[in-house]
Amino acid sequence: MANSLYGDTRLNDSLELARRSKSIVPEIKHWCSHIKIASEYGGMIGQMGLPTMNHVSCPQANGGGAMNLEWVAQDFIIANCQDCQFHAEVFPKNFGRRTLELYKEYVDKLNQDREEEQKIVDDVKTKIKGKILDRFKFSKTTEVSILRLVDKLSDNQNQFEIAKSIKESSRLKPAFFNSLSLDYLVLFFDNEDISPDIADAVVNVLLADPSKLSDFGKSRILDCFAKGQNLNTIVRLAQYLNLTQEEELVFVTLLINNYFKENFTSQDDPFENSSPFIIKHFQDYSSRQQENFKTIVRNSLKDQDSAVRKNTCLILYQLYILEKAIAIPFLDNMILAYNIEEDSRGGSDWTVCRTLIRFCYTDIDLVLNTISGKFNTLSAGAKVQILKFYDKFLETDDLRESFPVQSSALIDKIIGFTANNEIKDDFENPFSILRDLTRSYPTKFNDKFEVFLGFLITALKEKNTFNWNKDNLNSNTTTFNPLIGLNPYDIIGLETKISAKLSNVKDILVNLVQENETANFGEIIKIIRNLDSKKTEDVDVKIYLISIIRSSIKSNISLVQILPDTYNWLLDMNALAVRMEALKLLAILLENHFVIIPQTIIDLLLLLIKDDNVVIKKFAIDAYGQILVKKPSTVSEEVINYLLDQYDSRYIGISHAMSNLTYPLLNMLSVEMHGKLYGKVVMMLALHCLQKEKNHNFCQKLLKQAIFLNRKVNSENFIPYEKNIVTNYLLPDCSDLDFYKAENAIKLLKDLRRNNDDLNDLWLASALGFIYKYPPHRHEMAISNSFRKGFYSEMYYLRRSDMVRESEAIIEYLKNHLDEVDLYDYDIINILNLFGYFSLHSENLNLCNYIIENVQNVPSKKYFFRVVKDHKLLSGLALAGKDNVLNEFLLKSKTDGSII
Repeated sequence: MANSLYGDTRLNDSLELARRSKSIVPEIKHWCSHIKIASEYGGMIGQMGLPTMNHVSCPQANGGGAMNLEWVAQDFIIANCQDCQFHAEVFPKNFGRRTLELYKEYVDKLNQDREEEQKIVDDVKTKIKGKILDRFKFSKTTEVSILRLVDKLSDNQNQFEIAKSIKESSRLKPAFFNSLSLDYLVLFFDNEDISPDIADAVVNVLLADPSKLSDFGKSRILDCFAKGQNLNTIVRLAQYLNLTQEEELVFVTLLINNYFKENFTSQDDPFENSSPFIIKHFQDYSSRQQENFKTIVRNSLKDQDSAVRKNTCLILYQLYILEKAIAIPFLDNMILAYNIEEDSRGGSDWTVCRTLIRFCYTDIDLVLNTISGKFNTLSAGAKVQILKFYDKFLETDDLRESFPVQSSALIDKIIGFTANNEIKDDFENPFSILRDLTRSYPTKFNDKFEVFLGFLITALKEKNTFNWNKDNLNSNTTTFNPLIGLNPYDIIGLETKISAKLSNVKDILVNLVQENETANFGEIIKIIRNLDSKKTEDVDVKIYLISIIRSSIKSNISLVQILPDTYNWLLDMNALAVRMEALKLLAILLENHFVIIPQTIIDLLLLLIKDDNVVIKKFAIDAYGQILVKKPSTVSEEVINYLLDQYDSRYIGISHAMSNLTYPLLNMLSVEMHGKLYGKVVMMLALHCLQKEKNHNFCQKLLKQAIFLNRKVNSENFIPYEKNIVTNYLLPDCSDLDFYKAENAIKLLKDLRRNNDDLNDLWLASALGFIYKYPPHRHEMAISNSFRKGFYSEMYYLRRSDMVRESEAIIEYLKNHLDEVDLYDYDIINILNLFGYFSLHSENLNLCNYIIENVQNVPSKKYFFRVVKDHKLLSGLALAGKDNVLNEFLLKSKTDGSII
């Protein structure tokens, strides 16, 4: 079923898991007074007061972390609490007692099974050895040789070669194998390395003489079926197992369940027949037990386990190849399997789709007609999967080209789904499918251009209606407002879907225009000319059609048609939005087709950069930037001075436009004017850094420009100016409350530091402040892969004086967090390494002694204390003035036992 529907199920499962985790916290804490549970509350589930992550630990041991607290607590208690001398139970009825009782039952059962299996092994080995020592009174020499050969498997040496020899012997002389040797061989079915060869050997012998199969051997063979081991090999013995009809039903079900176990990320193609004997068994079974076969297959296609449905489809496909009549009756059931939600393993919908695609090569009309007949009975999610099937069909080159009539019919169906708004899904919908299809196969849609224009108009009406309803949510109107009663998130979701629909329709039209520029451009221009800019609904259509032209221009042929109209759009005084869209179009024309732009349009652009409307001026400056790049010689000094004056504008849009012109202007200005441009950029930077709603990315862009210009203007004395710029305009961002904004600012400061050592102190203070601000995350899979790793690695490129300046603050920070040393061990070890690297031995020794005195040395901290003691020893040797510190360190470490 559709992914979005499956997402709802996953959310419900996550909520249930979070509730369960929260409910068992008291029972876990009753187990021991020392046990600690650290829970985190993130995302939507966290806002509901439910934990999304749980970590269990105690002073004596570190535990793991996961969302499922029950699993984490069970693993922790089993691994650490048995025979713990510090255990202090709070209340007899607790989680720990129950966990250990169940664990004991499990261990007892496991031991009992092992004892029974060992008894069988011992009995068989005794019989074999007794047989060998019996001077061959009752055995043939050949049988004894085989017994000696199979007995070598127990030595665990060269098992692979021995198994190969046994397999070859069974193929050449199966008569030499007696029942006793087979009983011994089946014991090795669980050995994955040699199990395939052993299975082949057993099958070779029993196919030659089924009477050698003992009850013990039969039992082990049935175990193999239950475990899914070597099915394709051992299935040939099914006829000799003397199964009842009910047992055979179970047996066939096991074959289906275990047919294909790999996931679809593996290299194996699930549609290749890698198990011909299993398929042959199904073929025989379908003829012998036709009704039972139908029952099993239909039930399997309705199974809640995705893997079972997937395997059933794969088997039906192989049967379809052998004998179509076996598989065709289940076509309806395969389609109805789409109604069942995917589980965490997934793959069923994918397999059904690919199987149906394969059926299409020989029975295309049957498949498509069956789908059409079942469509109205399908769930919403299943209809999405049918849409995906149609999409896959059209993406399959040989199907699409070999069956043009059916392909056209499927395109019409998808368009019909779109027009009727019949299929809705967050991930897959007819609009996105059509967008991708028109991009890949636009010729298939040549006659659909007007249909998609109709979709655009419909979508724009939907958008306008939504906007009216949204604007009038708090108004008393006689018209029904469907948005009343919805929460803000639902309203935002509806708005997003409408925007996505408009975007997809626009992309569809762009794809078709690019395919047939001459005809479709003419159609669009004709429509635009008939639209009235005084009507709001016409303006919306007009700007989208101009936008389509802007996104689809590929050749100069099209420009011949639109240049006169572009001039008129630029002067459309009835619709500001049309003029804005025309300026965006002009910017693209100037960038890609500069040589054929008439002077009249360039002259008009010179007027528009001075337009009274700020928005028009902004887009005009954006477009005029192409002239600065393409033909700077035509730009007068007056225009350059005018553009420089625009850096003083307090309109954000103008500032953004001018920032894009900084480097083109720099190339045009004389060296004497570089200082003026530098001053303009710095003033603009200062202005925007003071804004309440500061645009961090834009300010960083201006800062980079200011630093670049500073090095141009103050080439011999740029360092103090650069440090001043960074201190005033970047350093505040490094301590921003937003994690990602601060991290990006520090990363920029790192890049600047690499070109200017005088910024080292600023970067180090910012990086350390960031580390102090965000403590280590208990549940990081690998804490060394977090932002801290990058910061600590960069510190090695600093100067010793930089580290000395911050060393006291660093040590104080670590001392304040020693009560959580389990979290801060990564920081401590990195700082010890850094201090050692920069020869700050006194600081290292001070920190190591403080840790040893104030942190309890328990088994869970063995590695941490080993590192601390090694650093203490190294620093002590260095401070003592030893000549060869490393050799003496290694010698003393071995003596002390700290190095293993």
